[in-house]
Amino acid sequence: VQASRLETGMMQLEPRDCDITETIHAAIDSVAGEAAQKGITMKRMPFASCMISHNPKWTAEAIMNLIENAVKYSNRGTTITVGFEALSIYGRIFVRDEGIGIKKQEINKIYQRFYRSEEVKDIQGSGLGLYLSQLIANLQHGYISVESTKGEGSTFYLYLPLSHKGN
Repeated sequence: VQASRLETGMMQLEPRDCDITETIHAAIDSVAGEAAQKGITMKRMPFASCMISHNPKWTAEAIMNLIENAVKYSNRGTTITVGFEALSIYGRIFVRDEGIGIKKQEINKIYQRFYRSEEVKDIQGSGLGLYLSQLIANLQHGYISVESTKGEGSTFYLYLPLSHKGN
């Protein structure tokens, strides 16, 4: 429902310049319980506050989806690392896991609505999380990319424009 409303313009994101720190921490906090239940360590990389053009509610949703996927596709005893770095024109949030990884030939498919790999059919999910996260990023003039090695894990990057007001 959320994805449809965003796609049709029924809901607007209205990004504004604000500190990304609180948004990232809110997303981590909302998934920390799931990670702890599964015996996964959540590691927050230290980072300085930074003004990013974003909608805090929707951006937290996008980050939360990335973290939830990391939890879902990682085993007990692994670590998920979340961090942020300011680049020249974008801020880059990353979520790194030690999970099952993604086959190279599937990387371009994972952002498609309802796409689920055959390998994860036994793991609960709808195939909407990455689609929605990418949509949220795109509507804020950003994007998502991934680096993944099958059997070793994945790192998802969420890029959003830095504030024009400076940092």
